[in-house]
Amino acid sequence: MALIGVRPHHGHRAGGLVSCQDENVLSYAAAALPAEAAARVGVGPVKPRFSRTRKGEYLSNGCVHCDALLGDFYLYHETLPEVLALEGFGGLITIATVNATP
Repeated sequence: MALIGVRPHHGHRAGGLVSCQDENVLSYAAAALPAEAAARVGVGPVKPRFSRTRKGEYLSNGCVHCDALLGDFYLYHETLPEVLALEGFGGLITIATVNATP
């Protein structure tokens, strides 16, 4: 399970998906996600990892079991577009709803 986006809520209506491909969004999502919610659905640690493809380190999702990098290309250019095209937002799992900090 990976953090792939944040959906801001405006009153009773949810906005569009803000992708965690942006490291600032991923950092925010990881910090806002309660540890018990992450454990319940199997979200692995979000931390800097080395990518041979990028030849450098970047903030990334990791496997909850082995801590392997869950790469941005796979998540954001293959999996996410396919899920959204086939199922829309209904194909995504809401892990937690949190209040935004001012």
